[in-house]
Amino acid sequence: MPHMITGDGIPHLKLPAMDPTSQIRLISLLPPRRAPGPDSMDSVQCTLDVHTLTKSPPYEALSYAWGGMDRQEPLEVVQGANTEDESLNGEDDDSTVLFATPQLVMALARLRLHKPRLLWIDQLCIDQESVGEKGAQIQLMAEIYTRATRVVIWLGEPFQYPLQDGDSAHIRALIDAVTCVGGPPSDSDDVQRIASVARFERHHPSDECGRRVNSARGLLGRPWFTRAWVFQEASLARELVIQFGKETFRFEDLLRVGEALDGLCRAQGLHRDHAFSIAITTGGYEMMKVIQQTRAERGLVPEVGGAHAHVQEAAQPLLWKLLCVMRRVQCSKQQDRIFAFLAFQNDEGITASADAYNRPVEETWRMAAEKIIQASKSLDILAAASGGAVQGQLLPAAMRLPSWVPNWANPFPNGRPFITPTTRFRASRDMAHEWAPYDDPRKLRVRGKVIDRVQALLSAHNPADNFQRAKHSVWLFSGVDLLEQAARVYLNFGADKDTKDRLGDYSEVMKQKLRGDISRVLLADGALGPRQPLTKMEQHQEYMEQEKGQRAWDLRYWQQMAQRRLSDEEKVMVAEYEFIEDLVLVAEAKRLFYTDQLQLGMAPKVVQVGDVVAILRGSKTPCLLRKVESSEAYSNAEYKILGQCYLGGWMFGNSPRGLFGRDPKELSHPGARWWEEQPDEFILV
Repeated sequence: MPHMITGDGIPHLKLPAMDPTSQIRLISLLPPRRAPGPDSMDSVQCTLDVHTLTKSPPYEALSYAWGGMDRQEPLEVVQGANTEDESLNGEDDDSTVLFATPQLVMALARLRLHKPRLLWIDQLCIDQESVGEKGAQIQLMAEIYTRATRVVIWLGEPFQYPLQDGDSAHIRALIDAVTCVGGPPSDSDDVQRIASVARFERHHPSDECGRRVNSARGLLGRPWFTRAWVFQEASLARELVIQFGKETFRFEDLLRVGEALDGLCRAQGLHRDHAFSIAITTGGYEMMKVIQQTRAERGLVPEVGGAHAHVQEAAQPLLWKLLCVMRRVQCSKQQDRIFAFLAFQNDEGITASADAYNRPVEETWRMAAEKIIQASKSLDILAAASGGAVQGQLLPAAMRLPSWVPNWANPFPNGRPFITPTTRFRASRDMAHEWAPYDDPRKLRVRGKVIDRVQALLSAHNPADNFQRAKHSVWLFSGVDLLEQAARVYLNFGADKDTKDRLGDYSEVMKQKLRGDISRVLLADGALGPRQPLTKMEQHQEYMEQEKGQRAWDLRYWQQMAQRRLSDEEKVMVAEYEFIEDLVLVAEAKRLFYTDQLQLGMAPKVVQVGDVVAILRGSKTPCLLRKVESSEAYSNAEYKILGQCYLGGWMFGNSPRGLFGRDPKELSHPGARWWEEQPDEFILV
């Protein structure tokens, strides 16, 4: 910490008045009076002035983690100083004080230059005691960070948190390794360069190479990477730099280090190991990738070998930013889980008004969900449906959310969702949701059609759950065997005889292709990435057989332990197996079920016999509903939505061919052509 003024007898600064809807305050950070440079221990001085945002002089914006400490350190504000005078020492000027957190004071001490430096810092430039001013400035936040010449990320001092003395030198060595040669970055070249100065070791690092990896892991685990507001601050930056102690480096260079270390980890066969993987053990690496992707969407980062890149794919709407980032971050005020992302709105119209922070959290979240649905004309938000349950300890126990409103403190209570921005499902045949207000704002009116009902649940032990815990292929493949056995028992002895008779030969076909159907449902085929739907399920099934799956696991083990080279055939085997591992994660926290009409599906593990499966307009997948009133009719009844589900054959806007009778005009399933019928109305509560 720099030397601090005591603040005794020095008046507290009353922030100059401004119009918070169009003006901002900027501080001018003054150079040290005696010893210049970031190592100076002189007390920090600054001036503070009001500017119209659209006419403000060039300034930088600071992005940092407040930390858990109060604003208790006095910061000297020099009155009436000429900030262009580099010889200014402030000794003859009248002074007042602002109070800041110790973390911010340390940052300001390191950020001082040989001349005044104009900065926007939320803690000092916004009246933190005025709810109205805070709300108005939050609405300007996107423009504030977009107009800044650059955004400076403060990650703290090397001696803070898990890092130790010397770690700044380790970080500098890693950055120098990947930036030592000019020209565009190359993933393979970066991995080779990083391998010369870093090494993943199974035991306590015994040399500099091992300690450098630990230093990078510690840096990427710092609190900044888990603060909700920083995503917006960094993603809007025209230029993004990192200040770590007295070291300054580009954001892109630290990302290159992370990518190179991840590549080195993969080359050593350690990327699935929780003890080594940079992606698994730190939140910072994945957060940096999401930030950089968002900057690319906005045309703020250069392409590999080109000028500024205006990415072909349109920027993701607010909902997908929330779903992508929310599980990675924390914030002290739960309303900020929405307000910290307002810069990514399109037509939602969510505002952080003067009384926004005085509303109950659940009301803020419900209103945000309502506006997202209205703006998108879709029900994609149901990917994070809470089912009305509040999990975790981040929210008051008494708080109850409508089932269609996400719990943003835990946006995926049912595990990985079935849809992503790249999902190709179109179960509702691209029919848009039609917004219709309801008397009770906690209830959502939707339209659609019930197509089936849950009749039987297969094994209560999901193989994906056990696999996630043990990371051993035997759990995955033996689990598939158990599911297949349970399904055969049901089809032979538990299924309704009238239903099997009505389906005719198709019920026998189900038994013949049962393992493939179970595999496809477990992988939620079509949910993730460009490699789905899987066109060669038989080929992938080979790698879901226990013998080959176990063999793939053994190969990875020996690759890690002995570092031996794998043959091309073995590499393909391992790659295919790991691909299956990635896909099957969607099945975590889910259960497989059969419907009345012998349709095989997968839904959140809260599913029960009697729950109904409906296709709702605006939802890319079928939805699982549970009636909450005694009405026998499906239409106009109130339902709790438990989440979206996967139902084999229904995911792409059609119904399975096996649901039609021998005569093409005969339907053996009552909802086989649901889209030709008059839609029903459901009230989600």
